[in-house]
Amino acid sequence: MFLNKLRKKFKRLYITMFKNYIVFMFLMLLILLGSIGFVILTIGKMVSSEEYVKDTQKFFMASKIVKSDYRKIDASKIIASKGWVEILDSNKKVIYVIGSKKDKAASYTEDELLHFMDLAYNNLKSDTSYFYSVASFNNNGQKFYCIVKVPPGIVKLNVDIAPSPDKYIEKAAIYILVAILIIIVFLITSVFLYAYLTTKKVVMPLKKILQGIKRMTEEDYSTRINFNAENEFAEIRDAFNFMAEKIETSKAERNRMEGLKQQLLSDISHDLKTPLTSIMGYSKALRDDVVMDDEKN
Repeated sequence: MFLNKLRKKFKRLYITMFKNYIVFMFLMLLILLGSIGFVILTIGKMVSSEEYVKDTQKFFMASKIVKSDYRKIDASKIIASKGWVEILDSNKKVIYVIGSKKDKAASYTEDELLHFMDLAYNNLKSDTSYFYSVASFNNNGQKFYCIVKVPPGIVKLNVDIAPSPDKYIEKAAIYILVAILIIIVFLITSVFLYAYLTTKKVVMPLKKILQGIKRMTEEDYSTRINFNAENEFAEIRDAFNFMAEKIETSKAERNRMEGLKQQLLSDISHDLKTPLTSIMGYSKALRDDVVMDDEKN
């Protein structure tokens, strides 16, 4: 009993509308989070792609290739570009070379290193011969320097340490645009779905009720409407069916009473017809002097 009352209470139209609204908002949140996740995932893949890494972490930047164990530095791309890597000790003397060294510098002064660093930090500009990149590192507590030298005529360097982000901004903008389009498409779909589910709860019962009323106006009092709906429409349905049943019963009773009336009139007419016939016959006999005077008295 209690469960039935509770079920009826939660089958109100406004409760159904509220539940549909919650589902709609949940779909919107899901779509929004999915689109944000799509953008983050695609941009993350772009950032972690080999192309992006190569473009942002230039192989000729000393800070990107340096290792504490300088013998394990990967300078294959630098060597392929006809460049080389020099390792300097704390006294700025060349102690190790990776690749084919093309100048005769065996040591550097503090000013020269500062000059190289200035060139490196100033958008990797070069002097008249090479592009320079310098980075310091420690090995077993001792300070070392790593110098990368790349011929500018071999490697086309038109970028800074922070490369031009235009093409990546363009890609990110495309991903964001795609996400926005996805949001719009799913938003429109969700709105139509929400409208369909909502109107279905209202329009379908109303159509059934209107069909029942139309049949009633055509004097089809056997009409009954049947549908599953929220309590508000269920109450209208039950009231309509109750009214139709009452009208049908009333009509049947009226027809029965009309039949009884006709039967009563027929019986009365029959009962009156016999004595009236006798009276009329006797009157005619008197008028025609068929009856003797003794009989008249």
